[in-house]
Amino acid sequence: MPCANAPGAVMTAPTQVLLRSAAALLLLVPSLRAAQEQAPALPPLDIQWGQLQWGELSPDGRELGLAGEHASVVLLDLESGKVRLTIPHHRGIEVAAREVELDDGAWSPGGKLLATLFEDGRVELVSTTDGALKAVFATAPPDKGVCPWTRRMVRFASEDLLVVACGTTPAEVWSISEQRRLAQIEVPNGPATALALSRGGELIALGDLHGAVGVWRTRTGASTGRGLQVEDRVDSLAFSPDGSLLAVGADDDHDVRLLSLDETKEVRRFSHRDEDLFGSLCIGCVAFSPDGKRLLSTSFAFWGARMWDIASGKELWRYGDYGGGNEGGLWACFSADGQRVLLSLHGVVVDTASGKVLKTLVPSEELEPWFDSDGRKAWTIHAERLLVFSLEGDCAKLLDLPITPGAASDQR
Repeated sequence: MPCANAPGAVMTAPTQVLLRSAAALLLLVPSLRAAQEQAPALPPLDIQWGQLQWGELSPDGRELGLAGEHASVVLLDLESGKVRLTIPHHRGIEVAAREVELDDGAWSPGGKLLATLFEDGRVELVSTTDGALKAVFATAPPDKGVCPWTRRMVRFASEDLLVVACGTTPAEVWSISEQRRLAQIEVPNGPATALALSRGGELIALGDLHGAVGVWRTRTGASTGRGLQVEDRVDSLAFSPDGSLLAVGADDDHDVRLLSLDETKEVRRFSHRDEDLFGSLCIGCVAFSPDGKRLLSTSFAFWGARMWDIASGKELWRYGDYGGGNEGGLWACFSADGQRVLLSLHGVVVDTASGKVLKTLVPSEELEPWFDSDGRKAWTIHAERLLVFSLEGDCAKLLDLPITPGAASDQR
């Protein structure tokens, strides 16, 4: 049988079709390569922000707000990886011939407003639609020389109520609709070092430098008479989903204390005492599961995490890195459905029921990266890249965006 390309050979119809298809594919290869070479990579996030002061996912999880000490606030669309809106935060105001530094920020519950808090006590409310300035509140500036490690915080208790707390000054509650201060809350032994709001925002809990914890009504600032005293600085507070319990974690304290707001007393204590090798263990974070049946607690400087059954008081599992150090406390949260736990160091994802490690988002031998999360997505800045992951399914990476060299990776 003659070869198809031999002199005098006659090609059959199927052979002709195959050869034409092959020729067409060969012609397409350069075009495909060119298309791949020309496919635009995501541009770097071009922000010289110094130390990252604030980062938070929007309530709908579609955007990430970021701000540094002196740079503008940016709202990053996570689907496209592009900055949707840039909001200058200094408004031309200077203190001692320099720009005022940003201390904190917060999205409103509906995501329509953004509050930014500055070191001079000023709070700016801006529209997240177009960046328009809606209001400015003049809160009392803190004395950072008294309690320099305590970061002032701004939080929305509701669409209309804004809370500014921690530092040496009283907590302040502002009405957005009335644009006036409704209440000031003095902690017993000040300054305040920890803040928590109940799910509906009706109650505010504050803990102070000397271990006093109290609960107040947010709108009026009236004390509920609920509280307790621990031995040292209060580092973490959390309300249960139904608002009936308050978890308290403190410095140089081995135990998480559970306060009943109905019975006005401590009803349970969860201990990390066996971790305390040198007598300086602190409770770094406390968090209730979405159904209110379990409590998650972490410690530092040994970076352990433990899961507790609230009804029985039993420890369900523990995770321990135990590397420890002075780099801040291990932070943790539940996923939105309560099925998983995210630990901030390296983004370790743990199964809530079993304590089994499901995935480590960024394995590393270093003491970074540190993650933040809204329970649906987790994000970090590491090695000059912004990384965003899903906390569902196989925890897929949703965004990998280069950032301008020199931008800080410290969002702890």
